Amino acid sequence: MIVLVPVGNTDKAILEALMHPLEEGFGQKTQIGDGIELPQESCNRHRRQYLASSLLVKLPSLPRLGDRVVGVVDVAIFAPGLNFVFGEADISERRVLISLQRLRQEFYGLPRDENLFRERALKEAVHELGHTYGLKHCFNLTCIDGIVPAQVAASAFPQLKVIPGVEISTDISQGEVHILGYFIDYTDPEFKATLDRFRDSRLQRGQKMVAKLEALGIHIDWQQVKEIAGGSSIGRRHIAQAILEKGYVSSIREPFTEYLGRDRPAYVEREKMTPAEAVALIVKAGGLPVLAHPLTVNDAEAMTIELKRAGLAGIEAYYDGYTTEETDRLVRLAQRHRLIVTGGSDYHELEPTETAIGGVALPTEAVERLIARAKKQNPKLKF
Repeated sequence: MIVLVPVGNTDKAILEALMHPLEEGFGQKTQIGDGIELPQESCNRHRRQYLASSLLVKLPSLPRLGDRVVGVVDVAIFAPGLNFVFGEADISERRVLISLQRLRQEFYGLPRDENLFRERALKEAVHELGHTYGLKHCFNLTCIDGIVPAQVAASAFPQLKVIPGVEISTDISQGEVHILGYFIDYTDPEFKATLDRFRDSRLQRGQKMVAKLEALGIHIDWQQVKEIAGGSSIGRRHIAQAILEKGYVSSIREPFTEYLGRDRPAYVEREKMTPAEAVALIVKAGGLPVLAHPLTVNDAEAMTIELKRAGLAGIEAYYDGYTTEETDRLVRLAQRHRLIVTGGSDYHELEPTETAIGGVALPTEAVERLIARAKKQNPKLKF
């Protein structure tokens, strides 16, 4: 059974609109339960938002394993480290919460569209309920499966644009170098085949790391790792989560420092690609290659010179944690080599303290130059 619970002054009409689609989609009887008051102690007066986790614990728990509770609230909600959230799930208690406020067209200064509002509410409810069935977010850097859904979702917001992109982790003797690809042709068969090959190699690598952990006395189940991955490409992040859930460590970072990091006892090398090969791959797929977080590279200038010969288009100068001086230095590096500059938060949902998407200030001029460069490379590009 799925029980819809209005929280505070939530219009029951939207709950009634959700009932049949949820019942049909999940194959469970769905009904509207008794409403609960909006707890004022959950409100952050400065932010004028309610803490999502604080509202979640107020929702009722249902005794049967298959039961789910969906709280529906019509106020803004947030989670620590994030400006706002559309919803949140309590997996162990099988309770979820969705917020309606940002789902309305009127919130963005656009004309009211009731059908679109109900469609968004349903999608958010399904999204959060999915977590209670073991579906996880994708942490695979090279995964491009989310591009089309993101573009479809963004089409409802005229002012929102989605740039198709990818991040490829490559290897050099001193460690890893990450290459970003903007405006890639994600439908290119050769490009997809290469990423798929890397995904398959990650599966084999994951199995070898689990075997090494077993020899070290860290007993995690491969099936558990696959369930954590939720159908996405298995990586160290999923294995680390399994170690955490088994109680061997106290944080998601600890497995990397103790077991899974490079030169640690359970580390296994993956199929390798050099930075120059990744740049060439992105160029061949019609994209713009950019050197990600350059200050993690021992000699950023030498790497820039080498990769420019392969087709490097830019440098990520605006990055989470970079000081003004560091950013200015990277901007000058880009100017010396006639490259564009980009920026990003590098948010991977690893820790609550991560800078959220949109949390890094990026000059509009940098975005405009990126788009202009893409249009120059592909005159048919509509963006």
